[in-house]
Amino acid sequence: FGQTARKLFSRAHPQRLARPLWRNSSEPLDAGDSGSVLGGTISFLKMLEPGAPIDSVPGRTQEMPGSSSSSSLQSTPSKGREDHSVTYTRTIKWPSTHDMQQKVSAKVHRDSVNAMCLSSSGRTLYTVSQDTTLKIYSVAEQKQQRSINICGLALSACQLTADEKMIAVGSWDNSVYLYSVVNGHVTEKLTGHDDAVSCLRLVGDMLASGSWDSTVKLWSLSSGSGKVPVADFVESETPIRALDMDNTGRLLVSGSEDGSLVFSDLRTRHPIRTLQAHVDAINGVRITADGLNVVTCSEDRHAKIFDVTGGIETWSVDTGVALKCVQTDGAYFMVGGEEGVVRMWDMVRGEEVTHDAMPIEAFPDEDTVTCLGVTALTWDLDDQDEDRRLKTVVFAGSQQ
Repeated sequence: FGQTARKLFSRAHPQRLARPLWRNSSEPLDAGDSGSVLGGTISFLKMLEPGAPIDSVPGRTQEMPGSSSSSSLQSTPSKGREDHSVTYTRTIKWPSTHDMQQKVSAKVHRDSVNAMCLSSSGRTLYTVSQDTTLKIYSVAEQKQQRSINICGLALSACQLTADEKMIAVGSWDNSVYLYSVVNGHVTEKLTGHDDAVSCLRLVGDMLASGSWDSTVKLWSLSSGSGKVPVADFVESETPIRALDMDNTGRLLVSGSEDGSLVFSDLRTRHPIRTLQAHVDAINGVRITADGLNVVTCSEDRHAKIFDVTGGIETWSVDTGVALKCVQTDGAYFMVGGEEGVVRMWDMVRGEEVTHDAMPIEAFPDEDTVTCLGVTALTWDLDDQDEDRRLKTVVFAGSQQ
């Protein structure tokens, strides 16, 4: 009667048709596939190398997590969303994880491995640790190439530039260091945070840094004014524990110690929405390559999937242990945490991938998995020969 409602909905309505989350793990696997695992503890590196031919999935009907045929653990169905089937075609990024075995282990650090990143070829691994060092490790030669003392405090995060000439390193001394791989020294120190830098993400020339000071800062590495952040995001009320940017550099998602998940638009440099995603600290955030979904893991033992467009939680699972890290290829995700185990879920079926080689007892002494790095190789670790078989390789760092 002459009155206009100010707000009809508190959040965007989910789409009627769910988006594809890629591959169904029920697709037949090559029985001849073989693989290997690189393992170790604390600063040890872990590698899982399942061999499988490069292939693509033909168009077929897939089911979303939460449908009647999914849920191997106590998975939570999609909220406010109908179950639908979709058809798509997608190249598989992570080949089969069957027939894996221990391959190599390497003691690289004297203390907890906090983060790692890989070269595009998969031949070089970069790790940072509580012991204040950045290590460069040759996967091909299976030996350390370089050890660098960046500063006097623990190092928490690292990101490699696209040309692989520079690596950004986050530190507990509130700074981000830019280390030249080519010249072998720190070329720049970025200061602006009031507490320890906890996480980094680099897309193109834009670097995002999260900190215990509850802020996320955005830096332009090619603007000539890299020492001054080009944007500040201060929506969180507790320390930032994890963050990610999509491949276009348009979306930033950060997770906080209180379990809140903040979506921010990097074009407008303003927050889009804030969700209470978990009841405890979020330790891992990954946006899928298509930019449609966000996978998170938390101290509250849960791994979850959120729809980017509506901010809707579409799937959740209680793993039974506190989770420290997550990686995804859009079809699957892997998580690591307490008890030293790496576990894997099929994002299409909403089921845990289980067989003789999965889950992986990465650290038999139940040491905590602190970080994961995943890549795909087209060369063999033993003879270094190139072939046409894509091999998924997973590195895991531990706490002690």
